[in-house]
Amino acid sequence: MINIFLVLIVMAIWPLLYFIQRNNVKPRQNIILGVTLPQSSHKESETEAICKSFKKWLNIVMLPLLLLLIPAFFIQLMGALLTWCMTWLLLVIAASTAVFARYRSKLLALKHAKNRLSKADGLELADSDEDQYWLWGILYHNSNNKRLLVKNRAGINMSVNLARPAGKVVFAFMVLCILAMPFFGIWIWIEELTPTRLILSETSLTARHTRDSYIIQLDTIESVELIETLPSMLRVGGTGLENLKKGIFRVESYGMSRVCIQPKDPPFLVIQSGGKIYIINDANSKVTREIYSFLR
Repeated sequence: MINIFLVLIVMAIWPLLYFIQRNNVKPRQNIILGVTLPQSSHKESETEAICKSFKKWLNIVMLPLLLLLIPAFFIQLMGALLTWCMTWLLLVIAASTAVFARYRSKLLALKHAKNRLSKADGLELADSDEDQYWLWGILYHNSNNKRLLVKNRAGINMSVNLARPAGKVVFAFMVLCILAMPFFGIWIWIEELTPTRLILSETSLTARHTRDSYIIQLDTIESVELIETLPSMLRVGGTGLENLKKGIFRVESYGMSRVCIQPKDPPFLVIQSGGKIYIINDANSKVTREIYSFLR
Protein backbone atom coordinates (compact mmCIF):
# COMPACT_ATOMS: atom_id res chain seq x y z
CA MET A 1 0.00 0.00 0.00
CA ILE A 2 2.82 2.41 0.84
CA ASN A 3 4.33 1.72 -2.60
CA ILE A 4 1.15 2.85 -4.35
CA PHE A 5 0.99 5.94 -2.13
CA LEU A 6 4.59 6.83 -3.05
CA VAL A 7 3.93 6.44 -6.78
CA LEU A 8 0.84 8.66 -6.55
CA ILE A 9 2.84 11.37 -4.78
CA VAL A 10 5.53 11.29 -7.48
CA MET A 11 2.91 11.18 -10.22
CA ALA A 12 1.33 14.36 -8.84
CA ILE A 13 4.49 16.25 -9.85
CA TRP A 14 3.78 15.56 -13.55
CA PRO A 15 0.66 17.77 -13.91
CA LEU A 16 2.35 20.44 -11.80
CA LEU A 17 5.33 20.68 -14.18
CA TYR A 18 3.19 20.20 -17.28
CA PHE A 19 0.73 23.00 -16.60
CA ILE A 20 3.42 25.36 -15.32
CA GLN A 21 5.23 24.92 -18.63
CA ARG A 22 2.07 25.37 -20.69
CA ASN A 23 1.30 28.52 -18.74
CA ASN A 24 4.57 30.03 -19.97
CA VAL A 25 2.96 30.81 -23.35
CA LYS A 26 0.63 33.28 -21.62
CA PRO A 27 2.02 36.82 -21.40
CA ARG A 28 3.13 37.72 -17.90
CA GLN A 29 4.51 41.24 -17.58
CA ASN A 30 5.14 41.10 -21.35
CA ILE A 31 7.18 37.89 -20.97
CA ILE A 32 6.32 34.85 -23.13
CA LEU A 33 8.40 31.68 -22.85
CA GLY A 34 10.92 33.64 -20.82
CA VAL A 35 11.37 36.30 -23.55
CA THR A 36 10.45 39.97 -23.14
CA LEU A 37 8.15 41.01 -25.98
CA PRO A 38 6.21 44.23 -26.59
CA GLN A 39 2.47 43.81 -26.30
CA SER A 40 2.01 44.49 -29.99
CA SER A 41 3.86 41.27 -30.89
CA HIS A 42 1.93 38.93 -28.59
CA LYS A 43 -0.67 38.08 -31.24
CA GLU A 44 1.61 38.06 -34.28
CA SER A 45 1.49 34.88 -36.35
CA GLU A 46 5.19 34.02 -35.83
CA THR A 47 4.87 34.32 -32.05
CA GLU A 48 1.68 32.27 -31.95
CA ALA A 49 3.23 29.62 -34.21
CA ILE A 50 6.19 29.18 -31.85
CA CYS A 51 3.86 28.97 -28.84
CA LYS A 52 1.64 26.44 -30.61
CA SER A 53 4.64 24.31 -31.59
CA PHE A 54 5.92 24.50 -28.01
CA LYS A 55 2.65 23.12 -26.62
CA LYS A 56 2.62 20.40 -29.28
CA TRP A 57 6.12 19.17 -28.45
CA LEU A 58 5.46 19.47 -24.74
CA ASN A 59 2.62 16.97 -25.23
CA ILE A 60 4.77 14.71 -27.41
CA VAL A 61 7.53 14.58 -24.79
CA MET A 62 5.53 14.60 -21.56
CA LEU A 63 2.64 12.22 -22.25
CA PRO A 64 4.84 9.13 -22.91
CA LEU A 65 6.72 9.90 -19.69
CA LEU A 66 3.47 9.73 -17.76
CA LEU A 67 2.86 6.24 -19.15
CA LEU A 68 6.40 5.28 -18.19
CA LEU A 69 5.46 5.58 -14.52
CA ILE A 70 2.72 2.93 -14.70
CA PRO A 71 5.13 -0.06 -14.20
CA ALA A 72 6.09 1.48 -10.84
CA PHE A 73 2.73 0.35 -9.43
CA PHE A 74 3.89 -3.27 -9.79
CA ILE A 75 7.38 -2.92 -8.23
CA GLN A 76 7.53 -4.56 -4.81
CA LEU A 77 11.02 -3.70 -3.55
CA MET A 78 11.15 -0.22 -2.06
CA GLY A 79 14.69 0.42 -3.31
CA ALA A 80 13.79 -0.53 -6.88
CA LEU A 81 10.65 1.60 -6.65
CA LEU A 82 12.57 4.63 -5.40
CA THR A 83 15.19 4.22 -8.13
CA TRP A 84 12.49 4.01 -10.81
CA CYS A 85 10.50 6.98 -9.45
CA MET A 86 13.50 9.25 -8.89
CA THR A 87 14.96 8.47 -12.32
CA TRP A 88 11.54 9.13 -13.84
CA LEU A 89 11.32 12.43 -11.99
CA LEU A 90 14.71 13.52 -13.37
CA LEU A 91 13.54 12.63 -16.88
CA VAL A 92 10.36 14.68 -16.46
CA ILE A 93 12.30 17.71 -15.20
CA ALA A 94 14.96 17.40 -17.92
CA ALA A 95 12.44 16.81 -20.75
CA SER A 96 10.13 19.68 -19.85
CA THR A 97 13.10 22.01 -19.36
CA ALA A 98 14.64 20.99 -22.70
CA VAL A 99 11.43 21.71 -24.61
CA PHE A 100 11.06 25.08 -22.89
CA ALA A 101 14.71 26.03 -23.57
CA ARG A 102 14.42 25.06 -27.24
CA TYR A 103 11.34 27.16 -27.95
CA ARG A 104 12.50 30.02 -25.77
CA SER A 105 15.60 30.11 -27.99
CA LYS A 106 13.41 30.16 -31.12
CA LEU A 107 11.32 33.05 -29.81
CA LEU A 108 14.41 34.99 -28.75
CA ALA A 109 15.96 34.48 -32.21
CA LEU A 110 12.74 35.77 -33.79
CA LYS A 111 12.84 38.83 -31.55
CA HIS A 112 16.45 39.58 -32.49
CA ALA A 113 15.80 39.07 -36.20
CA LYS A 114 12.87 41.45 -36.24
CA ASN A 115 14.82 43.97 -34.20
CA ARG A 116 17.58 43.96 -36.78
CA LEU A 117 15.14 44.42 -39.65
CA SER A 118 13.30 47.38 -38.23
CA LYS A 119 13.28 49.35 -35.03
CA ALA A 120 9.97 50.84 -35.99
CA ASP A 121 7.99 47.62 -35.59
CA GLY A 122 8.34 47.69 -31.78
CA LEU A 123 10.36 44.47 -31.48
CA GLU A 124 13.75 45.97 -30.70
CA LEU A 125 15.48 44.94 -27.49
CA ALA A 126 14.58 47.39 -24.76
CA ASP A 127 17.18 48.61 -22.33
CA SER A 128 14.98 47.50 -19.46
CA ASP A 129 14.61 43.84 -20.42
CA GLU A 130 16.95 41.21 -18.97
CA ASP A 131 16.78 38.49 -21.61
CA GLN A 132 20.56 38.40 -21.91
CA TYR A 133 20.92 37.49 -18.23
CA TRP A 134 18.79 34.34 -18.44
CA LEU A 135 20.51 31.22 -19.75
CA TRP A 136 17.89 28.95 -21.40
CA GLY A 137 15.36 31.20 -19.70
CA ILE A 138 15.81 29.48 -16.33
CA LEU A 139 19.34 30.27 -15.03
CA TYR A 140 20.05 33.86 -13.98
CA HIS A 141 23.54 35.38 -14.21
CA ASN A 142 23.87 39.11 -13.70
CA SER A 143 26.98 40.54 -12.05
CA ASN A 144 25.33 43.98 -11.90
CA ASN A 145 22.60 42.64 -9.63
CA LYS A 146 23.69 42.31 -6.01
CA ARG A 147 20.66 40.25 -5.00
CA LEU A 148 21.12 36.54 -4.39
CA LEU A 149 17.50 35.57 -5.13
CA VAL A 150 15.47 36.78 -8.09
CA LYS A 151 11.95 35.96 -9.21
CA ASN A 152 11.73 33.32 -11.93
CA ARG A 153 10.68 34.48 -15.36
CA ALA A 154 9.16 31.09 -16.13
CA GLY A 155 7.26 28.87 -13.75
CA ILE A 156 7.11 29.72 -10.07
CA ASN A 157 9.41 30.29 -7.09
CA MET A 158 12.78 32.01 -7.15
CA SER A 159 16.12 31.55 -8.88
CA VAL A 160 19.59 32.23 -7.52
CA ASN A 161 21.92 34.72 -9.13
CA LEU A 162 24.81 32.62 -10.42
CA ALA A 163 26.99 35.72 -10.63
CA ARG A 164 27.11 35.76 -6.82
CA PRO A 165 29.50 33.32 -5.04
CA ALA A 166 26.72 32.21 -2.71
CA GLY A 167 24.49 31.64 -5.72
CA LYS A 168 27.02 29.25 -7.23
CA VAL A 169 27.21 27.30 -3.95
CA VAL A 170 23.42 27.09 -3.57
CA PHE A 171 22.96 26.05 -7.21
CA ALA A 172 25.68 23.37 -7.01
CA PHE A 173 24.10 21.97 -3.84
CA MET A 174 20.65 21.85 -5.47
CA VAL A 175 22.01 20.07 -8.55
CA LEU A 176 23.86 17.51 -6.44
CA CYS A 177 20.72 16.81 -4.39
CA ILE A 178 18.63 16.29 -7.54
CA LEU A 179 21.21 14.05 -9.22
CA ALA A 180 21.65 12.03 -6.01
CA MET A 181 17.97 11.03 -5.85
CA PRO A 182 18.27 7.85 -7.99
CA PHE A 183 21.43 6.80 -6.12
CA PHE A 184 19.53 6.95 -2.83
CA GLY A 185 17.07 4.44 -4.33
CA ILE A 186 19.94 2.24 -5.49
CA TRP A 187 21.40 2.26 -1.96
CA ILE A 188 18.05 1.16 -0.50
CA TRP A 189 17.79 -1.48 -3.24
CA ILE A 190 21.19 -2.91 -2.31
CA GLU A 191 20.14 -2.99 1.35
CA GLU A 192 17.01 -4.97 0.45
CA LEU A 193 18.82 -7.45 -1.77
CA THR A 194 21.61 -8.13 0.74
CA PRO A 195 20.62 -11.11 2.94
CA THR A 196 21.01 -11.14 6.70
CA ARG A 197 23.62 -13.60 7.92
CA LEU A 198 24.34 -15.27 11.26
CA ILE A 199 27.98 -16.18 11.79
CA LEU A 200 28.85 -18.44 14.69
CA SER A 201 32.39 -18.67 16.04
CA GLU A 202 33.82 -20.36 19.13
CA THR A 203 33.22 -17.27 21.26
CA SER A 204 30.55 -15.14 19.56
CA LEU A 205 27.48 -14.95 17.37
CA THR A 206 27.45 -12.17 14.78
CA ALA A 207 24.32 -10.86 13.04
CA ARG A 208 25.56 -9.30 9.82
CA HIS A 209 23.91 -7.22 7.15
CA THR A 210 26.16 -5.25 4.76
CA ARG A 211 28.44 -4.92 7.79
CA ASP A 212 28.65 -6.35 11.31
CA SER A 213 25.43 -5.21 12.96
CA TYR A 214 25.57 -7.00 16.32
CA ILE A 215 28.20 -9.19 17.97
CA ILE A 216 26.92 -11.28 20.88
CA GLN A 217 29.50 -12.98 23.11
CA LEU A 218 28.36 -16.56 23.78
CA ASP A 219 29.32 -16.48 27.45
CA THR A 220 26.96 -13.50 28.02
CA ILE A 221 23.83 -15.16 26.61
CA GLU A 222 21.18 -15.51 29.33
CA SER A 223 18.36 -17.02 27.26
CA VAL A 224 17.51 -17.95 23.69
CA GLU A 225 14.12 -18.46 22.04
CA LEU A 226 13.05 -19.49 18.55
CA ILE A 227 9.87 -17.87 17.21
CA GLU A 228 8.12 -18.47 13.91
CA THR A 229 5.95 -15.33 13.90
CA LEU A 230 7.12 -11.82 14.59
CA PRO A 231 5.28 -9.80 17.24
CA SER A 232 4.26 -6.27 16.33
CA MET A 233 7.19 -3.88 16.39
CA LEU A 234 7.67 -0.14 16.09
CA ARG A 235 10.86 1.30 14.66
CA VAL A 236 12.70 3.69 16.95
CA GLY A 237 15.81 4.06 14.81
CA GLY A 238 17.20 2.23 11.79
CA THR A 239 15.67 0.59 8.73
CA GLY A 240 12.04 -0.52 8.66
CA LEU A 241 11.46 -1.87 5.16
CA GLU A 242 8.93 -4.58 4.36
CA ASN A 243 11.60 -7.24 3.89
CA LEU A 244 14.34 -5.79 6.10
CA LYS A 245 14.24 -4.52 9.65
CA LYS A 246 17.46 -3.39 11.24
CA GLY A 247 18.10 -1.13 14.20
CA ILE A 248 16.33 -0.33 17.46
CA PHE A 249 12.66 -1.37 17.67
CA ARG A 250 10.04 -1.38 20.39
CA VAL A 251 8.75 -4.96 20.22
CA GLU A 252 5.57 -6.25 21.80
CA SER A 253 6.29 -8.50 24.82
CA TYR A 254 10.04 -7.86 24.57
CA GLY A 255 10.36 -4.08 24.86
CA MET A 256 13.29 -2.21 23.34
CA SER A 257 15.20 -4.66 21.13
CA ARG A 258 18.11 -4.68 18.73
CA VAL A 259 16.82 -6.12 15.48
CA CYS A 260 18.52 -7.50 12.37
CA ILE A 261 16.06 -9.67 10.43
CA GLN A 262 14.42 -10.39 7.13
CA PRO A 263 10.75 -10.59 8.20
CA LYS A 264 9.74 -12.81 5.28
CA ASP A 265 12.27 -15.52 6.17
CA PRO A 266 11.31 -17.07 9.55
CA PRO A 267 12.21 -18.36 12.07
CA PHE A 268 13.80 -15.74 14.31
CA LEU A 269 16.09 -15.93 17.31
CA VAL A 270 15.26 -13.91 20.41
CA ILE A 271 18.38 -13.66 22.54
CA GLN A 272 18.80 -11.97 25.88
CA SER A 273 22.41 -11.02 26.52
CA GLY A 274 23.90 -8.53 28.95
CA GLY A 275 20.48 -7.14 29.79
CA LYS A 276 19.71 -6.49 26.10
CA ILE A 277 17.28 -8.19 23.74
CA TYR A 278 18.37 -9.19 20.23
CA ILE A 279 15.99 -10.41 17.52
CA ILE A 280 18.01 -11.78 14.62
CA ASN A 281 17.87 -14.36 11.84
CA ASP A 282 19.68 -15.72 8.82
CA ALA A 283 18.09 -15.47 5.38
CA ASN A 284 18.56 -19.25 5.26
CA SER A 285 16.06 -20.67 7.76
CA LYS A 286 18.13 -23.84 8.10
CA VAL A 287 21.08 -21.86 9.44
CA THR A 288 18.86 -20.09 11.98
CA ARG A 289 17.51 -23.42 13.27
CA GLU A 290 20.99 -24.97 13.46
CA ILE A 291 22.32 -22.06 15.49
CA TYR A 292 19.34 -22.26 17.81
CA SER A 293 20.01 -25.96 18.43
CA PHE A 294 23.66 -25.20 19.15
CA LEU A 295 22.83 -22.37 21.58
CA ARG A 296 20.36 -24.51 23.46
